[in-house]
Amino acid sequence: MHSYRNADQVCALVLSTDESDIHDTGLIRTGDRRCRVRIPGGQFAASLAAMLDKSL
Repeated sequence: MHSYRNADQVCALVLSTDESDIHDTGLIRTGDRRCRVRIPGGQFAASLAAMLDKSL
């Protein structure tokens, strides 16, 4: 996990995921996973955000 100055560390509630761009070749899965999250606390409380995970 990265640490950023003046940043809030808060949990996020995952509302939905989209794994339609993930390709399974049998042993290795590659691609992008998108998700919509709601941030329940901190300075962005009640905000909705879209995230992209390219680490697969």
